Amino acid sequence: MTDDRILLHTSTSLLRACTRLLPFHLLLAALGGWRAHGLCAVIAWTLITLSLAWLHWRIAFDAAIFRRWLAVPDSDGFDRALHTLRLRRPRQPPPTLPQRCRGATRLCRQLLLMTLVQAAITAALLSRHAPP
Repeated sequence: MTDDRILLHTSTSLLRACTRLLPFHLLLAALGGWRAHGLCAVIAWTLITLSLAWLHWRIAFDAAIFRRWLAVPDSDGFDRALHTLRLRRPRQPPPTLPQRCRGATRLCRQLLLMTLVQAAITAALLSRHAPP
């Protein structure tokens, strides 16, 4: 296996592993929404939930693209498609595979950080309303 294939395979596996956090996030979102009372708590809960939804969508999208690249490497066609669909401005030069993999890793780190934030806020909401 070449270095690029190893990097692509590792990034794909990391993205796939992050998708397994979705049920946990949904459970915490349900608990947080159930206990969120007051404007500040509702705003925090909403922002966290929307941020997590965006991150999960991006990670699922990237995982699908990386899986496709494992079968048929075509990052140039992907960049053209993103530009055609107006999802990204053209970059000169286009990002390299290591840059793309670092971007995917950054998404996973952001998801883990948001997991901690969501868990802390949910714990605070649950403890606020716990019986004495």
